[in-house]
Amino acid sequence: MFNHLPTTINLNAKVEAAISPPQVSPSGRLLSVVVISGNFEQGPYKSNARTLDNQIIAWRFGPDLYWQIDRDTSLFSSLCLGSYNDGNSEVQSFSRLERKFGQFSLATNLYHLELRSQFRRHKWLFFATRFPSLQR
Repeated sequence: MFNHLPTTINLNAKVEAAISPPQVSPSGRLLSVVVISGNFEQGPYKSNARTLDNQIIAWRFGPDLYWQIDRDTSLFSSLCLGSYNDGNSEVQSFSRLERKFGQFSLATNLYHLELRSQFRRHKWLFFATRFPSLQR
């Protein structure tokens, strides 16, 4: 079925840097750090056979932030902006706050997705109590 598709190039790049010096315990455990990174990817949009057949190309980029607040608490947050050669675009954001209690963890996640086409705009917000909810 896919033997008629042309060969395409996939590009992925990530740059990351600590913006605060890591604090490490004498035993080697990470106590705190703030790391920021930038991501870029380009390639075929592989959501289904139609997007592959139509040769839809996605360009996605955005920053990530990881903050080890203390030895048991961390925050990860990501923003992804996407543009497609068919005129559509997307904005995705994801955040996770996690606290460890010995062998157990308690975490909360928030995911937001916004798709924009030439004709309509959709927003989805995903979180624990209402998963998923469509907002217009």
